[in-house]
Amino acid sequence: MTARQLTLDEALYGGLPPHVRWSDTSAGAALSMVGKTRRLRRRVLWCVAGRVEGATCDEVEVALGLAHQTISARIRELVQLECLFDTTARRRTRSGRWARVYRLTPHAHRAWQEAVTADDADEEDGR
Repeated sequence: MTARQLTLDEALYGGLPPHVRWSDTSAGAALSMVGKTRRLRRRVLWCVAGRVEGATCDEVEVALGLAHQTISARIRELVQLECLFDTTARRRTRSGRWARVYRLTPHAHRAWQEAVTADDADEEDGR
């Protein structure tokens, strides 16, 4: 875990995933995500990385089969972590509305390439 991830997970939101202050239901939903957000961010990052043209939140939702609330929060965190950026391109969602297209930042792309290379090496070694 990098210092940047530690900052996001433990400090940015007071140790909880994002939630609406003073809302018991929002806090409850945030508590239900504790321990899951890092893995979900990784899944979102890999989904976007696998698309040369980038991806909208809606496209990631469809690809991963997860709810908008889950994916949009993880995309926001990845933007804050400087792993994703808004390309300024826009594409239509399933509902016909325009949505931002996100891509990996250069440092996130390098990390993704290193992870893919390591995975390929493991497969060749039979691990």
